[in-house]
Amino acid sequence: MRSIETLLHILSDKEIELVSSMKLIGKQEAVVSAIVLGRQKKQEVNLASLGLTETHVGQICSVLLQKIYKVLAPNGIEQLCNFLIEKELGKLLYQQLHHVEKSGEETKTQEAKERFYEIAFESSLRVPVTEIDMLAVDHYANLYLASKKIQSEHDHLLTDMRKLRAEIRIAASGKKNPTAKNAVILRKLAHVGSILIKADLPAVCCQYHIAFAEYYMLLHRNPQHVISHTKEAMKYVDTLPPHMARRERIILIAQLGNGEYMLGNFEEAFRLATELDKLHPASQFLSRSSYYSIRYSEVAAILGKFDTAEQILSENFAHSFRGNENVISVMVAIRYAVIYLLLGRYDEAKKYIDLGFGINAGKVYSLDSDIILRFLEAAYHFYIKDWAFTATLLERSAQFLRRHDIKMNDSSIGFHFTFINAVMLKREVGTPIPPAIMKKYEQYSEGEQRFFGMVLEKILERV
Repeated sequence: MRSIETLLHILSDKEIELVSSMKLIGKQEAVVSAIVLGRQKKQEVNLASLGLTETHVGQICSVLLQKIYKVLAPNGIEQLCNFLIEKELGKLLYQQLHHVEKSGEETKTQEAKERFYEIAFESSLRVPVTEIDMLAVDHYANLYLASKKIQSEHDHLLTDMRKLRAEIRIAASGKKNPTAKNAVILRKLAHVGSILIKADLPAVCCQYHIAFAEYYMLLHRNPQHVISHTKEAMKYVDTLPPHMARRERIILIAQLGNGEYMLGNFEEAFRLATELDKLHPASQFLSRSSYYSIRYSEVAAILGKFDTAEQILSENFAHSFRGNENVISVMVAIRYAVIYLLLGRYDEAKKYIDLGFGINAGKVYSLDSDIILRFLEAAYHFYIKDWAFTATLLERSAQFLRRHDIKMNDSSIGFHFTFINAVMLKREVGTPIPPAIMKKYEQYSEGEQRFFGMVLEKILERV
């Protein structure tokens, strides 16, 4: 799919109206009209049918893309970067940064050059983890440091810590990268820590604690350390440049909310998520279509605020199923499915379970998502009293987990099947649910297991 098609498929209806109102003529108008029509009909577009050669199509699309960008982000490169990040269009962001850098239009003066490379460096780090290009990140980091009018010996520490945070995300995603390994990350943190003991560098200290908070959030799941490092980072956040301080404060609120969620402090997690959501429209520093908004919907559902949970998903992820589906799209489908299962809206739940399977079967495949979808599918058939097919699905899932060397009792998501199977036996022949299973089930009534635990709770209620 061409860049312009990817962009137009993911825009909101209002943004499409804005693009469609552009004063275009001839082949440019025909190309935009064809892509918009294909979006409406959910069909692939053959631009060659417009009587254009492949070369001509490429030239027209390249010019059109720049025109559309100016309509969607009229205030310049920073606004455009934020827009592309919010839409999770990492590849398009890198392409545009390269285009602007090559044109020289944003680097005509020393001040403009420094600002452009700062924006380019920061933006290159904020794309979805599956699209992070560390070569591009290093490129923009080096040019940003070289372009700084006022330099200090510790400037590189700030960029190094920002890059380290990206490496932590990469390590957590499982994406291969030699610098994103646990031992390497700890060595880098220790090195910076040794410098901070000797030097008063509050801005670096802020980034250091944010990195540690993300390390404990993404790689070691330790909410106490997440919260303590986040609170330490907050002490120094105002020492950062104003635009960076604002962005990092938003990220810190999100991290603190995640830590409280993991501890099962759902009311506090919801308060922080609500505070964060109010900051989104003005900031655009933290994509609304993100892991944080997904957590916001989860905690709302846990607190019984199902209308709010559904609204959060619909407002933040309306574009997730319009083409260019990704890992986030699968996660959103799963959250919709859980909410509708809990509300007894089973047809809608099944729709999103099937949608999740369809997306996850593609290039964005996630084993964890596959297992969760299998669990929700079994729960759906249990809820509608299709006992025979529930049993069939449990057996298929057991075989699937064995093929992937996952033991149901040792895996948090594999346990779901063990529990449903025990409930099925109790329903069919009256066999009591083993105490060991009930003891483990209790873990799903609190902390970050609670969201899916509510599905298990509803199953138990039906025995």
